[in-house]
Amino acid sequence: MDIGQTTNNNYTYYKGYEPEPDIILSIPTTNFPTLHMWDGFFYDIFRDPPLHGLGWTGFTRDYNQFEGAFENEEQTLIPNPKEYLDDILQYKDKTFRFEETPEVYQLIVELLTYAVENGKAVMIDFN
Repeated sequence: MDIGQTTNNNYTYYKGYEPEPDIILSIPTTNFPTLHMWDGFFYDIFRDPPLHGLGWTGFTRDYNQFEGAFENEEQTLIPNPKEYLDDILQYKDKTFRFEETPEVYQLIVELLTYAVENGKAVMIDFN
């Protein structure tokens, strides 16, 4: 895998973690930067999901139940990013284990917000 920096890719949160698995979020057909992140940051955000009995949605459901985007860990289009944005926002006050996780969290929120505001789907991929 080539992780060379290109104009439209943000590898900041994957550099130094090679060859660990990474998660890639992008918004196809836009110039919004593609986010490459070590999967440990993703785990840090979505570990210990809420147990409020209302059911899980978005990344919480997909990640913890190996469904949707995480069912086969293949490139998947997320057609309804609002569900994923609403889901991740419930973690905004969470204390994270890794120093960089709050920055990764914010980048994911920004990516999902952009997708929602512009009526775009989000692509998730794995390396």
